[in-house]
Amino acid sequence: MGHRRYTFFCWFAVLLLLLVGVSLLLIGIGTQDDGGDGSSNTVSKCSTLTGTQLPASLDAMRDALLQACDAQGSVPWATYAANPTHHRGKNVLVRDHDVKSGTLRIVQPACIRVVEDLVIDFRAQHDYRVDPVAQPQYAARAFSLGFFAGFSVETSRWVIDLGGHTVVQSRAFYLQQRFYAHVELADRPFVDGQGPGDFGEHGAAAASEGVLMNGHFGLSSHHAVHGNGAHHVLFEKLTLDTYDVAGVSLNDGHAIVLRQVEMRGTATPGHVLVNAFYSHARFLMPFIDAALASRRHQVARQQLMEARRVLQEVMDDAFHDLVTRRRKTIDRATHPAAYALFHNEGGLIDGNAYGLLLHSRGVAVNGFRNGPSNTPSNVLVDRCIIAQTRAKVVEVVALQQVRRRAGGSATHVTGPAGDVLRVASIANHSLDGRYVGDALSDAQIALARWVHAQTGLTAAERRRFVGTLRINEAVVQWADHAVTLGHLVRSGQFIYRRNGDSMFHVNKGVVGIRLDAGHDICVRDTVVAVTTNTGLPGHFLPLAGEDPSHPVFYDGIHDVHGHPGQAPQQGYMGADCRGISVAASVGVVFKNVTVDGVRSRWGQACAADMFNGAEKCHLVGGTLHDVTSMDRMLHMTTPTNRPGHSVGVRVTQSTSHVMHHGVDIYNISSGAIGCAYARLLDVDD
Repeated sequence: MGHRRYTFFCWFAVLLLLLVGVSLLLIGIGTQDDGGDGSSNTVSKCSTLTGTQLPASLDAMRDALLQACDAQGSVPWATYAANPTHHRGKNVLVRDHDVKSGTLRIVQPACIRVVEDLVIDFRAQHDYRVDPVAQPQYAARAFSLGFFAGFSVETSRWVIDLGGHTVVQSRAFYLQQRFYAHVELADRPFVDGQGPGDFGEHGAAAASEGVLMNGHFGLSSHHAVHGNGAHHVLFEKLTLDTYDVAGVSLNDGHAIVLRQVEMRGTATPGHVLVNAFYSHARFLMPFIDAALASRRHQVARQQLMEARRVLQEVMDDAFHDLVTRRRKTIDRATHPAAYALFHNEGGLIDGNAYGLLLHSRGVAVNGFRNGPSNTPSNVLVDRCIIAQTRAKVVEVVALQQVRRRAGGSATHVTGPAGDVLRVASIANHSLDGRYVGDALSDAQIALARWVHAQTGLTAAERRRFVGTLRINEAVVQWADHAVTLGHLVRSGQFIYRRNGDSMFHVNKGVVGIRLDAGHDICVRDTVVAVTTNTGLPGHFLPLAGEDPSHPVFYDGIHDVHGHPGQAPQQGYMGADCRGISVAASVGVVFKNVTVDGVRSRWGQACAADMFNGAEKCHLVGGTLHDVTSMDRMLHMTTPTNRPGHSVGVRVTQSTSHVMHHGVDIYNISSGAIGCAYARLLDVDD
């Protein structure tokens, strides 16, 4: 392994290294001469096909669409929504009063013209919930977890022109709808068979041949723009900020141009009002309400009703403080239970965060891709700014049931919407791990108790009552104090899984630009600035039932402690920070790209990371600087938490033909007193 070859640098060594210069460290990384492997064609393709021909064709498409819509005339949104087929191809005028009832579904070609600032505030008088009976246009399963988007684009030949205006969620809707994108480039947020619930079948209707341009997307509880399968789309002259998770997140995208798009993340920490567990509570409620409405099994129903009452009261307290009183945090003195359960220390998102995410088909919630894919492909990122991508990633240890027979499934313990049962937080800190619980876990387990009392549930009933609920009788017995968590683990019924977040997504940290399993991607004249992760180290001490004499270590492959989806990456990854990551991608060019200010408080920091089989990746010109890891005073190194180090360019053993030419790399340092590694170039040869 390359890290065994590292030189251990203290401050004087770092200063000496900077004086000597980058030229003395170019070991094992090629120049732009490809040596006959054909990789120089990658740079040429960035300048011609992807860099010139693709944007020219999308510009021509944009002009033709706008001209055609102008010829057809204009109608207000309500007129288009009442009969989209009749008004296809027209200019559609959107005003603020149009964004109070539900997602604006663009199902036929149209040019959407936003004519004033929009504050998205869907069904404020109805607790921001979807009513599929009163609103049959939202009866599809895609809306099972609420209004997932402000606009959903479900057609080809479309334009959304913000006209210089701003689109934001209201503060209340932002709090109550924790899964949301201003623009979803499909009719649903997940492809078939994925996501924390049942979002429908028979394939998603993806957006194609369209333009998103000219304006500002502000406050959003998840993404500014998200899509699955979108192709031939132009993003132009946009500013995106104050989003929690990602500015632009595209899975399975093809022929995409992002030009003069600013993704400015979180300028000032504090806008993320609650932690992920408020989302758990919101998404749990519809399942509980459906169970209560069925009026089955009165004893379990009464227990469920009481658990719901307590949880709703705690949620109402949080809403009162954060929305009605417009406090920055929940009032700890007045509402201690709400504060203890939902307070978000630091005001940053507590899961993985990205500026721009380009990923292969399907969700990006597992580890970095480690195999080839056909998409994303033919993507140009031109004159963009990705800045202030910040998070404080939190590890949520999951409990996993051990397989009892060959071929049996090993399932982690969750509520009905993919919400992890937070065993490390709801057990006491003794070796026995007795259940102490809180309003959220009590409600999750009360629903499980009610489900266990039912027999013969149909598939439709399981969607309404159960979802992804995987809390078995043994866990219910733990909550009833019949057994301890330590006993369940020592007896081999359960194991702990680390390196995951509140939804059992693999923790990967913070990345300014993340490219996974793509090919023919060109990023030019772009700035990635202030990418920061203040997340703590991962859990490294044994939990209830684990052998206290054995340190916790996991490599994602041969062990049972880590997340099953993190291979081949080793150890805890949630504290890491990368300006750019390129995994399992072929033919990627970064031309005149600046990466400035990559900081990890407790993990590793890297300006540009090439790994998991990346091939023919070029860095041409540009600057990589100000990369800092382990800036806390304590140097935390355990078998779980890898040694913190800072790297300008990291190239792992599995990559090939990674080239650089004329890149300035400087100010790569470690702030820990323990003197973590600091390297300008890190080559695993």
